Parts: sequence; C-alpha cells; structure tokens
Amino acid sequence: KSKHLPYPILACQMHLRWALAISPFLFAFLGIPLAIRLHRGGRSIGFGLSLVIMVMYYVLVMGGTAAGQRGLWPPWFAVWLGNGVLLASASGLYWKFTQK
Repeated sequence: KSKHLPYPILACQMHLRWALAISPFLFAFLGIPLAIRLHRGGRSIGFGLSLVIMVMYYVLVMGGTAAGQRGLWPPWFAVWLGNGVLLASASGLYWKFTQK
C-alpha cells in the first residue's frame, strides 16, 4: 500500500496461494462420500461427475479472483468462494450419510 501498488491484486494473489494449497484436502473430503455413493454407478459416472466438479471449482476460483482483483468483492471472499462451495457440499454429503 505504501508504494501505491494496486492492493486488491496483491491481496488476491496472497489468498489464492493459500486457497489452492488447501483445495486438495477439500477435494478429498468431497471425494470420499461421492465414492461411497457412486460405487454402484460405475466408472463413467464418477469420471463425468469429477470433471463437472473440477470445472465448477475452476470457474468459481478464477471468476472470484477476477472479481476480487477488480475490487467488486473483497479479495478474501472472492478467492475463497470455490473452497467454500466445496466445503459446504462435502459437509452436506457427510451429514446426509451420517443421518441414516
């Protein structure tokens, strides 16, 4: 800030490094209940669903980063949006399986 550099861009890059480092754990957290549920569905359904989830995550992270760098959203919210969606969906699936 003191060098008058664009602060939202630097803040987004800092948050993006942490968000991308934590994302493999969230993908594993989401993949475990999906693997249990899709065990009977076959490999093609699991592969297709994993592609859809990865594309959705990519769109959320890259779109959020662009919105954060432009100053439309706070940088921390914009970058962590994809991880929040992954965590919410994984938590929902775990909750659904433990209620039976």
